[in-house]
Amino acid sequence: MLETRILKSTETFSVLGHLKDDSHELNWKAIAQPGQTVVFYMGLSQIEGLCAKLVEHGLPADTPAALVEKGTTQQQKVHIGDLKTLPQLVKDNDVKPPTLIIVGEVVKLHDKLDWFHPEGSAAATYPVSG
Repeated sequence: MLETRILKSTETFSVLGHLKDDSHELNWKAIAQPGQTVVFYMGLSQIEGLCAKLVEHGLPADTPAALVEKGTTQQQKVHIGDLKTLPQLVKDNDVKPPTLIIVGEVVKLHDKLDWFHPEGSAAATYPVSG
């Protein structure tokens, strides 16, 4: 499970983001709670719907969010934004799977936890909405 003791998060959810029938039938009330971290696996093709559902069910649009593209490989890229900007980051940066989607305040710790730099690269950070 992905977590950090630096941030007092209530829970961490790991969610399979690409549902078999392309629906978004998840327990959004449980997932969209402030103070927790949500990690979506295989959800890149559903990014717009996932972000919209999280906001629809109570998370602020400026909730920090990150994309970890091809994590722990030499091609790793990290894109930082929020629920409002994440879908556009995918389009603007031609983000490809496999990509983890991380949502929650833990994303703000990126600079402290930024340990993996393949071939000297650094995270791509973009302005968040607001």
